[in-house]
Amino acid sequence: MPVNITQVVEEVVTADPCLSYTLTSGLINYSALAIKIRPAVERLYGQSVRVNTIVQSLRRVSRSMTLTDYSVVAQSIASADYHIIQGIRERVFPVTELVEVFSNISKKGLPPESTVIVFVADGLVTLLGDEQVFSVIGKREGDEEFTLLKIVLREAYAGLPGSSAYLAQVLGNNRITPRNIIRRGNQIFVVFRRRDSESLFRAIQTLQQPSPIRETTSN
Repeated sequence: MPVNITQVVEEVVTADPCLSYTLTSGLINYSALAIKIRPAVERLYGQSVRVNTIVQSLRRVSRSMTLTDYSVVAQSIASADYHIIQGIRERVFPVTELVEVFSNISKKGLPPESTVIVFVADGLVTLLGDEQVFSVIGKREGDEEFTLLKIVLREAYAGLPGSSAYLAQVLGNNRITPRNIIRRGNQIFVVFRRRDSESLFRAIQTLQQPSPIRETTSN
C-alpha cells in the first residue's frame, strides 16, 4: 500500500498521460486538479482527504515527477501473478466500532493465510474478509459475498507508481466495472460481486494483454 498521501496522489496522476504531462509542464490549476482526482485518491488511500492536502502533494509530486513509460506500467500488470479468492464478505460499520472489532479479532486470533482488507472514509470502516475472518467477527444476514482478484506484481515492479490507477482506467475503457480496487504494496485487489464472474474472467484476459493507455483509450 502506498504509505502516505503523496504516494497515493502520484499513483493516480501517473495513470493518466494527459495529467502527467500537464503536471510536469507546470501548466496546471492545482486546486481544480485536486478536486478532480479526490475521489480516486480517497479510494486508494482508504480515508477522507482534504483538497488542500492533495494540492500540497501535487506540488511535491510535480517537482520530482518524470513522464511515465506506460508500456512498463502495462507490462507490470500483464506479467503479474493472478489469484482468485472466493467467499469474501463485506462489513461496513462506524469508525467508532473499529477498536472493538479488532479487539475481538486480536483476542480470538486469525490464521496467517487469512485475507482481511480495511479502509476508512467519511467516518465509516469497510472491512473485507474471508470465511475465517467472519467466523470471528460474526456473520450477518445482510453481508454480501464478493470475489477478489488478487494481482501480485513482480518484485521489479513493486514500487512502480500508477499500476492500480492504470488498471482501473483500462478496465473502465473495456466496460468492466469492479466494486472496488485496492492497492497494498505490490498487491492489487480487485473486488467483484459474486454474480459478476463473467466480468472477473474478462478482466483477467484484458489485463494480461499489455496495452498502453494511449492505445486502449483510442478505441
